[in-house]
Amino acid sequence: MKTKKYILFALAVLGLTTSCMKGDWDAPSPEDGMASYGNQDIKATNLKTIAEVKELYANEINNNSLAQITQPMQIQGIVTGNDVGGNIYNSLYIQDNTGAIAISIGQGGLYGAFSVGQTVLIELNGLYIGGYGKQPQLGTTYTNPNKEGATPQVGRMTRYAWGEHYKLVPSIDGLIVNPLEVKYNLNSLDIAKDCGKLITLKGVELGEADGKAVFAPSDGSVTLTANCANRTIKGVSNVVLRTSTYADFAKQPLPTGRVDITGVASRYNDTWQFLMRDYKDIKESQTEPAPEPTPKGNGTQADPYNAAGVAAYTKTLGADKQSDKDIYTTGIITAISEIDTEGTYGNATYLISDDANGYTGTFQIYRGLGLNGEKFSKAGAKLIKVGDVVTIKGKVVNYKGNTPQYAQGSTIVKLNDEGGEDTPPTPTESNVTKNIDGTVVTLTNTSVTASANTITVDLSQQGWENSKEPSTVTLSDGTTISFDKGEGSTTPKYYDGTKGVRVYAKNFIKISGSSKAIAKVVLNCDSYNGTDYIGNGLLYGLADGLTMFIYNENTEASGGVQLRVKTIEITYAD
Repeated sequence: MKTKKYILFALAVLGLTTSCMKGDWDAPSPEDGMASYGNQDIKATNLKTIAEVKELYANEINNNSLAQITQPMQIQGIVTGNDVGGNIYNSLYIQDNTGAIAISIGQGGLYGAFSVGQTVLIELNGLYIGGYGKQPQLGTTYTNPNKEGATPQVGRMTRYAWGEHYKLVPSIDGLIVNPLEVKYNLNSLDIAKDCGKLITLKGVELGEADGKAVFAPSDGSVTLTANCANRTIKGVSNVVLRTSTYADFAKQPLPTGRVDITGVASRYNDTWQFLMRDYKDIKESQTEPAPEPTPKGNGTQADPYNAAGVAAYTKTLGADKQSDKDIYTTGIITAISEIDTEGTYGNATYLISDDANGYTGTFQIYRGLGLNGEKFSKAGAKLIKVGDVVTIKGKVVNYKGNTPQYAQGSTIVKLNDEGGEDTPPTPTESNVTKNIDGTVVTLTNTSVTASANTITVDLSQQGWENSKEPSTVTLSDGTTISFDKGEGSTTPKYYDGTKGVRVYAKNFIKISGSSKAIAKVVLNCDSYNGTDYIGNGLLYGLADGLTMFIYNENTEASGGVQLRVKTIEITYAD
């Protein structure tokens, strides 16, 4: 009986306590849950956008190096990619309204605290930033101990270090991330600015999908890199669907037909690596099929290929085989991977297409030069932008047998309405006589009468850099002298040793008067070790209006005798 009384008393007390809790305590808020993660002392004292931070450390990102951030600086963004499906390993991707960045963390199960859509504030002071395959990422410094001479790169920070650098925060007004929808391919994106963003790629087909092939087999049927399988996306040469063999959906069959894929569009150098987060990221597409590309042109200066045409031609070449001649192509720039405006090379990698959206017929220009072969790093050089219409000249190559592209060193011969090459005519059309006396080559325009107006140009006094391509000479009266590669295999170059310009096989010189036709040109040439460098026997000239062409014709694109010009004497017509 005594025991029963104690039980009744305890129940009464419990009832009173429960009543008090209901009256004095509120349900925990989302903020209360966030407070149990990360470092609550982090404040937004020097808030930067992700784009601003990437710009500050662009050199490290683009050169796959790293730097430690040594001043208080914060970014805030929304989690767009985590390890929920096992495909993104030890990493998070966050994005704000300006860009995206990867965060490398030595911790599994990140999706628990960092669900997609969670906003996070990150203190960057003390973290390292750099590029891995030019993909911007945050972490710590790491050097591969198994690789002799390995350089440090951004690696995974410990979970404890990460805990000191982040704070979960509620959603922020104006900070919204929805997948960026693009059709058929990623050509409309900027690989430098858009890498790491959440993308929905609509209306594509997977190259290996046959109803049986799976995303990431581990049975040796597919070559793996870092335990990941790269699957092709039809019609796009610079993107792969990358899946880890540890992903939850690795053994799921690749869906056939047209699909929409949502995921993180990361990069590895100039290739997009599309990362699905889980199997729900891929769905049957309702997008209309992309228009079929129609190849046009024959690749000549008079009739350039379109992008579809040059792609079709290049695919006929063997793996890693270059064309044996220069190929001309006209297209619209739809994406630019990089432009070297400050470095030694001064080139650019970009895509052209047959339409402004990049839907039909695309082709890559790999490290090509600018208008008339100028380096983009040269002061005053014309830069390119998405939407420009260009005509390209150069060798094409079927790189590794699966990536048709222009080989390094192609040039833009026409940019929108500017430029356009002159084609030297054949010798049978020539109205210029040629006379050779020792090392002096004289070309006379028989269709005009010569005046007493003569000017001589010393090519050693033009300020050109040794063994480099000569730029156009503009005289005081507006006359211009330029040197062009033409159909040759070597570009004309200036040499201090011979005090002039070497014009190789199939190169030509173009001299244009500003108001008077050219009546005569006298070339004073170099002689060395018994050879007079006066050009090949097929050398000829042609006058056309105010312009005279001097063409070092040859039966081949190389070889023969160089035309080593030291001075040029120009006589104008009456």
